[in-house]
Amino acid sequence: LFQVMFILHNTPTKTVKLPNLTFNYINPENQTARFDLSLDMYEHPSELTGVFEYNTDLFKAETISNIITHFKNLLEQIVTHSHQKISELSFLAETERHQLLVEWNKTQTTFNKLACIHQVFETQAQQTPDAIAIVDSHQQLSYQQLNKTANQLAHHLQKQGVKPEQTIGICLERSCEMVIALLAILKVGATYVPLDPAYPPERLNFIIENAQISLIITQKTLNYLQLPCTNIINLDEDWSIIAQQKTDNLSNNITIKNIAYIIYTSGSTGQPKGVQISHHALSNFLFAINQHLDLTPSDVLLSVTSLSFDIAALELYLPLIIGARVVIASQK
Repeated sequence: LFQVMFILHNTPTKTVKLPNLTFNYINPENQTARFDLSLDMYEHPSELTGVFEYNTDLFKAETISNIITHFKNLLEQIVTHSHQKISELSFLAETERHQLLVEWNKTQTTFNKLACIHQVFETQAQQTPDAIAIVDSHQQLSYQQLNKTANQLAHHLQKQGVKPEQTIGICLERSCEMVIALLAILKVGATYVPLDPAYPPERLNFIIENAQISLIITQKTLNYLQLPCTNIINLDEDWSIIAQQKTDNLSNNITIKNIAYIIYTSGSTGQPKGVQISHHALSNFLFAINQHLDLTPSDVLLSVTSLSFDIAALELYLPLIIGARVVIASQK
């Protein structure tokens, strides 16, 4: 029924006296713990004593020692600040608090310049134009090819009247074209919203309406989804027109404060909820992660996660901003 127990022994004990007999209380030592963790406190006229009993399969002696220290700190806080709520008291010693908040929390770092991810990618494309950037089951693209192709789509979107932070839906199979579309939307300053083809139509329709998506980039093989949007670009059908656009990088006023993408969570109410991710948050996340992973241009990363999850941004963008290679796993 429960795993943790606290008992306060404060019932007075009477001394039994019989002629020619002496009585002593004996506390038997248990060889097995009755519960995962229990604390017996004994109230005496001038002090409190206690005994911890714990399951050694679950707890180390060091862990219990820390619990005891924290409990003692809490009791001292109660005595010193008797009028405060328990929730307002701290069981951490000052040295321990400093260790947690300062010594173990040195997350501040220095960047030469925190830029939008597509801008960092453009710089990488200039540095290693012939290196392979992405690979899928049908083709591979160098950094220069990927950048120029994304630029063509970005210029096409700009001619379609796409404005900064305009929400654009992406409903594509996992492929190089998916990455091209992502970069193109970021380059033009719009905000992409993943529309996973595997999602039920009701969920896709809700996201399209809730995010006020005015344009969707998709492909002819997914037209059966009948997405409720009048402005649709089928990459496979429209590429002959897109390929006529310029290949140079776009010039605009997009900053790290702009929204890069919106992902929809399941939501506790049953309806998905949109979460806006700024360029600042995305860049900060990727650079911070790479400090721990320490990836190099010779590394190859496999991308397997749906765009509807945040980890997809790590799998796709992190390799592309350091000169590494992304291999895109197909849905199959």
